[in-house]
Amino acid sequence: MRHDGPGDKSPDLRMFYKNIFLYEEKFKVTPEELSNLFPNKKIYICDFYLEGAEKGKRIQGGFEYQGIVCIDHHFPIPEMEKYISSTNLAAEYVDKFGIVPKNSVVIIHHTDTDSILSSAILTGILRPEQKFVDAAIAADHTGEPNEIADLLQYLQRKKDIKLSFKNLLAFLEDAELDDEAKILLQERLGDRALAKKLVKEGKVKTIGHTALLIMNKKFDSALMPALLPNAKVILVARPHDTDKNRWIIKVRLGLKVPKGMTLKNIMKGLDPNYGGRWNAGNNQREGHGTNLNPEQYAKMINRSIDKLINL
Repeated sequence: MRHDGPGDKSPDLRMFYKNIFLYEEKFKVTPEELSNLFPNKKIYICDFYLEGAEKGKRIQGGFEYQGIVCIDHHFPIPEMEKYISSTNLAAEYVDKFGIVPKNSVVIIHHTDTDSILSSAILTGILRPEQKFVDAAIAADHTGEPNEIADLLQYLQRKKDIKLSFKNLLAFLEDAELDDEAKILLQERLGDRALAKKLVKEGKVKTIGHTALLIMNKKFDSALMPALLPNAKVILVARPHDTDKNRWIIKVRLGLKVPKGMTLKNIMKGLDPNYGGRWNAGNNQREGHGTNLNPEQYAKMINRSIDKLINL
């Protein structure tokens, strides 16, 4: 199958699934670079932030900016500071405008649950059904068990959109999964069972408003909120990969956080290496981490929450 790609060059066809293109994942993406990549195409993007897009025209499901339609829940606007996903927004867009033209290109830059589902709905691979919205919310926000999310969330490690779509459609049709998908799904379910076990065994410390889990490996903090319903903020910490005196810490809002309180205001000025969206982030930008130990970090966040509560 041939696709028109960047300029006169044909892109690696493994990066395409139908008219969905997987772009490199990076911190900043501009309209100019995407327009140069696909100069003769109508461009839609799903589930990543396009620099300055919120300055464009507000449309159902997102913004249109410099000719690019942006369907994304990462916009730095109050409207996105709630449990919403790009899959929600893609469903809204399709309900209003229909699926995108077949000769357009839809760009994603990672392959997690929300990226795969939102781009699939936008292109008509999937219908805009509630079960897909629920899967994206479970993956991105609540951590509740969800068969679709659990299948897709670790498949993103392969960064192979054909693999993700093939196995998603196989799952929906009750067909057999690829061996790679089976292995990653079992790892996901193993981590989910481990998270439940750690909570049950008291391995998660309660420090004021925060719940702190210290691990010796990378661990998906998104698995935790549903297991810790009384936490305002959840921290998952692990030792730095190369500096034993530093820590990599993931920060996530818990389900008990007061209405209107976000990590944007909780974390303001606390950690120069922290970055993220309204309800989840980390301090591993450029690999820096923090020299505070996890308990100190939790207490620092507690003080910030107390100040915000008392405003």
